[in-house]
Amino acid sequence: MQQATRYSLLITHYSLLITHYSLLITHYSLLITHYSLLITHSAIPM
Repeated sequence: MQQATRYSLLITHYSLLITHYSLLITHYSLLITHYSLLITHSAIPM
């Protein structure tokens, strides 16, 4: 019983880690997209 609880906690922990890092990756890719759009916008004269 204790072993199963330990494994379920490990699985929950790692799934939270994966979710955290995928959110970080999404955040940074959005930042990169944002700044590349800004650079493209400033490169084109109004």
